[in-house]
Amino acid sequence: MRKMINKNEFTAWELTHPRIVMFGAIINFLIMLGAVITAFWAIYLLTIERGIFGFIGGLLGASMIVRFGPAPLFAASSSLIAFAYHKTDMWLPVTSYILAVFSLGITILNKTPQNK
Repeated sequence: MRKMINKNEFTAWELTHPRIVMFGAIINFLIMLGAVITAFWAIYLLTIERGIFGFIGGLLGASMIVRFGPAPLFAASSSLIAFAYHKTDMWLPVTSYILAVFSLGITILNKTPQNK
């Protein structure tokens, strides 16, 4: 026979745990910092290559992407820097993707209702 789950039992994820909150804050800080730095770097590279049209296009592109949040901006800017301009190795886009996945996981964890 199947055991019924008691609502008062210990749950696997306590969302108010300080470590999860601190981990989320550190991840979000790194994403915000990376998004700002790589976006300006990508706009700089576009300006060097294409002049004023590259600058305007970079600003328009970054402003459209930032509507989805800082993690997609970080991923798109780091991918542009690494793959189009070959200024960094694979570590920058891979780091941005990993941080975005962690941020998504923490967001989903915090949106999940607790069994109380």
